[in-house]
Amino acid sequence: MSSELRFSSDLSDGEKKSIENRKAKVSACLKSIGMNVDPNNVPQIAVILSGGGLTAAIGSLGTLWELKNQNLLDAVTYITGCSGATWCMTQFYDKGDWTQNLDSIAKELIDKWARPDFDYTEALEKLIAAADEENYSLTHFWAYIIVTKIVKELNQNRITSQRAFCENGSVPYPIYSAADKEQLDTKGQKDPGTWFHNTPHEAGYPFIGAFVNSEYFDSKYCNNKLVKKEPELDLCYLQGVWSSALADLKQIIKIIIDMIKKIILPHQLSSKASTDLLSGQPENVTNIIILALNLEKTVQEHSEDSKVELEQLLTYLSGISPTSPSLKVDFVHDSVSNQVGTWMNKLWSKFDWDDKINMVFILKHLLFIEFTGYLKHLANLLCKTLLCLVHWTWGTTDNFLYQSGAAVPSDLTKKGVQYFMDAGYVNNSPYPLILRKEQNVKLILSFEYSMISGPFSGIQSAADYCKANNIPFPKVEIDPGDESNPKDCYIFEGENCPIVFHFPFYNRVTSEGTIIEWNLKYHAFHMHYSKETIDTLKDISMKDVRNNSQKIKDKIWQILSK
Repeated sequence: MSSELRFSSDLSDGEKKSIENRKAKVSACLKSIGMNVDPNNVPQIAVILSGGGLTAAIGSLGTLWELKNQNLLDAVTYITGCSGATWCMTQFYDKGDWTQNLDSIAKELIDKWARPDFDYTEALEKLIAAADEENYSLTHFWAYIIVTKIVKELNQNRITSQRAFCENGSVPYPIYSAADKEQLDTKGQKDPGTWFHNTPHEAGYPFIGAFVNSEYFDSKYCNNKLVKKEPELDLCYLQGVWSSALADLKQIIKIIIDMIKKIILPHQLSSKASTDLLSGQPENVTNIIILALNLEKTVQEHSEDSKVELEQLLTYLSGISPTSPSLKVDFVHDSVSNQVGTWMNKLWSKFDWDDKINMVFILKHLLFIEFTGYLKHLANLLCKTLLCLVHWTWGTTDNFLYQSGAAVPSDLTKKGVQYFMDAGYVNNSPYPLILRKEQNVKLILSFEYSMISGPFSGIQSAADYCKANNIPFPKVEIDPGDESNPKDCYIFEGENCPIVFHFPFYNRVTSEGTIIEWNLKYHAFHMHYSKETIDTLKDISMKDVRNNSQKIKDKIWQILSK
């Protein structure tokens, strides 16, 4: 594939080839379960795997595993996933023709995810290198530190490595979901331009019809021309883009702060080291550090005076520039320490004492970094990460549509960078990515693993989106009593639209207890589960498929009979 941009509503040549060659596999699968298939009318079946952190990854594993056991996986043409589900997808697709060895691959993944620890030394080295890049953002930190910790793997493969097995029809075609942050912020969830996808062949806006070769995603373009080729993004980073909505804002901040502290801890300053670093420093620097040490003592005592101490430190910091020559951050008005401290001051009342202690610990070391030259090898990483935290900068990517002049919304062409994020902020179940008329999907199997917003939020949001954009979709009507106690399977049908199966993960058939209890016990914020818990979650998702496999086969037969 070339570096040229593609402006079209049609599927890419690579996707077309993959779908065409998949038909033989689908036909053979359906024939093996007693169905006659017209080679010219092979039904397109899509699986949707919702987000939901590690719970969703485990649920996705169980779902796909049981589809294989029920001789249905080879009938699937598309798999699209959101957030945590993409962790399972990438690790499956890294194995090539993963559908043929699914038993061993799934067991290996379960054992890996159950490990209590992960050595992220190599991941930290990758992160330090990434901090030198122009487009560094919290997504890098999230990908190389948080995601690797959860999935126990630093995935340095490339999405383009998945092409061969897709193009020969061996595996369903994967579509990984993302969202354009600025489009979402300005135009809302129902705007088609909010949706972005990554596939083995292209990255782009499927409903705007603007795409770039996946190999060139994050390379510099201007006026439809490649200006500078950048290395292809690795799957670890892309997983960071796809899965940055594991929890609410406060929880995400807490996770990042905790991990920054862990990075600093092996290098934390002793009293003697602090004294040695201050020796010979100007008086104003010494005064700043003394104020920081006083603040640390006060916050460790859980004293309400700590807010006053922080504000005194900020007053002194205002207008003082850092002196360390090792920093690569551009300072416009004030130091990183002052910006971080000001941000902490605004959020002070929203955090518990453990959070405050961690933040002050980081601020103290940041002051030593900026004003004494301490911790030079981590200085740039820590400063840039904390600035991104303060300004909430995620998914910074070179804009391949910059000044393109193409027939796309003009706001997509004005800036040199775009900001991509977890599609879960739009809809945790990425229905739109398999609802393009060119894909001609006849049957959708949608699995909802995160039910914080209710067991039907994904499909209801999809119905609202389709209504707003004139996309054929069945009417979604739910018995009010099912909102708190859903069945294990729902089937929605309509005229000239796909048949949709909806599977709530927690339900009255496979899960004992209430949805609230299950959400609290297995929420998206979990970063590790024991082998026993993984097996429990995996078994639930497998039962959901097993108990309803005949219903799925009956509807496939119905489609074939038309």
